[in-house]
Amino acid sequence: MKKLLCLHGMFGKKEDWDFLKDRLQGIVDVRTIDLPGHGLRELKDNTEEDLEYLIHDINKISPDFFLGYSLGGRILYYLQTLELISSESTCIYESSNLVNLSKKEKEDRYKLDQTRAHSLKENPQVFFQQWYSLDLWSFSDELKKKVITDKSQYSKETYHRWAKALTRFSPASLIFPKTHTHESFFIYGSLDKKYKALSKSLDSKQFNKIEIPKAGHNTHLQNPEEFILNLKKIIK
Repeated sequence: MKKLLCLHGMFGKKEDWDFLKDRLQGIVDVRTIDLPGHGLRELKDNTEEDLEYLIHDINKISPDFFLGYSLGGRILYYLQTLELISSESTCIYESSNLVNLSKKEKEDRYKLDQTRAHSLKENPQVFFQQWYSLDLWSFSDELKKKVITDKSQYSKETYHRWAKALTRFSPASLIFPKTHTHESFFIYGSLDKKYKALSKSLDSKQFNKIEIPKAGHNTHLQNPEEFILNLKKIIK
């Protein structure tokens, strides 16, 4: 059976994808790993070491398909442009920033992420209230409360690791050296205006674009049925 490796988003963990294991049983072998600074994977001394250990684990799995959500997709695309993953693999990006920033944009984003990292360490609950109030999420009040409650129950050590990962893997820090060569899909939510606009800047010859209705940034959480339906079509 072919293998699908799922990479979670910022402040996530590999268990975020457990729902796919049941829904895709008999169709594809779903594998998951933690990203650097998340779950059980500690941060190393620098980005290069982080990605070296990550690639080691990816190569042990040897996936036929990759699914990267947000941060997971950005890291996946970075590895792809460095030709560190097999060109025969199909890559699926969900709500991931795959565009290099200009010099001024990088400076502004770096300052913003430094401020966010400080806020996360000082007062996590306030940080997540602000984070999940950003327009791109389009969460219902009930879902927003549930997500914030979940994210507010971790240890101080975890928040410090997340804060470091936030700046280390920021769009201001992770620069793509060139465009990709893999067969790729880009999934975004109809309610996420930011990533809907970003999708239009991606080359349609390189990316098959899929819009998930009634969903914001986290399409697999907000409209899992439509997300899984499209995932099955890709994997088939």
